Amino acid sequence: MWVYIIIFLFLIIGLSYENRNNTNKLLGFAFFLIFLLFALRSYNVGSDTNSYILEYIWGTSDLRSIDKGFAFLTGAIYNFGFPPRGFLIIISFIIVVPVYLFIRRWTPDNRMFITILYMTIGTMAFNLTGMRQSIAISVILSSLIIISYLKRPIFQYIVLVLSIALAVPFHYSSQICVLFLPLLYLSKRKFIFRNKLIWICLCVPIVGLFLGSYYGIVIERFMVAKYENYEANFGDANIISYFIIPYTMFIYVTWLLSKAKEIGVVERFSYLCALFYTFFASASVYMPILARFEYYFSLQFMCLIGCLTARLPKKERSLVLYGITAICIAFFLIVVPGGTLSIDNYMFGTDIF
Repeated sequence: MWVYIIIFLFLIIGLSYENRNNTNKLLGFAFFLIFLLFALRSYNVGSDTNSYILEYIWGTSDLRSIDKGFAFLTGAIYNFGFPPRGFLIIISFIIVVPVYLFIRRWTPDNRMFITILYMTIGTMAFNLTGMRQSIAISVILSSLIIISYLKRPIFQYIVLVLSIALAVPFHYSSQICVLFLPLLYLSKRKFIFRNKLIWICLCVPIVGLFLGSYYGIVIERFMVAKYENYEANFGDANIISYFIIPYTMFIYVTWLLSKAKEIGVVERFSYLCALFYTFFASASVYMPILARFEYYFSLQFMCLIGCLTARLPKKERSLVLYGITAICIAFFLIVVPGGTLSIDNYMFGTDIF
């Protein structure tokens, strides 16, 4: 765990000294460290890493008939003659860079704090093991970055549709990203975000918690048989990770949003993403297969937490930032060891399986 602690210490120091003048440099260096964390890890860090490396070495994969995008990318890297370490570096670059660019583009506030959230309660642990879906997530994040520069809605929808079409060959679960289309439409409608409607949203994750197994049955009908067997053993279905923490953070952002005088399109879209993240997270308590879907909405949620926290008065803001940081890091250090994602025994190396 020492390598994670070193990065956490840097982020905490950055949290203390971050301002509008140095935030880009701090964020860039933070994600340079995270890239090294990904690229230089030994092959036993992440429950699936060794399988991906062995498939790359052997040039075979039992997923080639399903995730053809990943098979094509792996084959292209292999044909260029890159060694296994080179393959891991390239994949790590594809996964990490869009996360960095998304945070940089999505909000100018509390970027060190958002990075801490990404590492502790966000998708970093999963990104270290699930290469295929992590690439699909990166494709979607990249499309959201592009959309932020586009003003005409028709072009935004086209980019989203194309990105989903590109992401699906990397992981079948990215089909859920069709939800971004109505979410983008609703985020442009201010009347949806009246206080009463915002507070009603708190009921949605609770519905997910109690009816998760039924949603899972429906979702399984659209899943490839290979994934059904794989998902059966995915994740630790504990109520703290999947419901209490996400739901508490969702209550927090709902409270902040209800107090906001002006809510921009980015905040509205991020809040809807947070709603679906919390819904899928809570539902996965009883149907772990649904945890796959929450990852596509995670970083938007983390950015929203950082963005809205920046609006608090200075004294309250500092207390909240350091309080949440302490809780999230403590949670990470307690829960990760022995977890199914197997990222706790971090080692540097090129040939350790």
